[in-house]
Amino acid sequence: MLEQMLASLIGGGLMGAIFSALYNLYTTQKNKAIKERGSTEALAGEVRHSQVVADFNARSDKGGNATFIMFPTIAAINVTFQERHSYPHLAALQSDLEAYTLSLLYLNQLTEIHNSLSLDLNFESSYRNILRDQVIDICSGKKVIEALSNPIILPTFLKQLSDGIQKVVQQ
Repeated sequence: MLEQMLASLIGGGLMGAIFSALYNLYTTQKNKAIKERGSTEALAGEVRHSQVVADFNARSDKGGNATFIMFPTIAAINVTFQERHSYPHLAALQSDLEAYTLSLLYLNQLTEIHNSLSLDLNFESSYRNILRDQVIDICSGKKVIEALSNPIILPTFLKQLSDGIQKVVQQ
């Protein structure tokens, strides 16, 4: 009788450990999928937001003082560079995400320099005007961004990337 109880405890302990390990594996996979889906949806929203920002910036006044909005980049940086291994469903879009992120960081730098020059009353306005026109032309698609190996026409590229991410979200 004691031997049967001891065998039962050992067997039950092993089964309990196996069940616990399987449950932990299941919850880890489930949490990973939830994180990936949430980050992908955040990225999709960020790309849609970038489309609106590009449209706004493209409509800025070329003749006067333009006020530009900075592009959102938090989700793009996270998905593209910081935790790219955590998003296997976005692997097919990885090179486009790199080009997207670097292009927006470049545009944000141009915008920041333009805004800084706008505040400096002693600075010659021709440089500020050159930057203003460059940001407007890139955002409207009149000027191409040379990012990585592919030239980017921003409005078209944002639309294509948004469509690609939406396909991933709908899977």
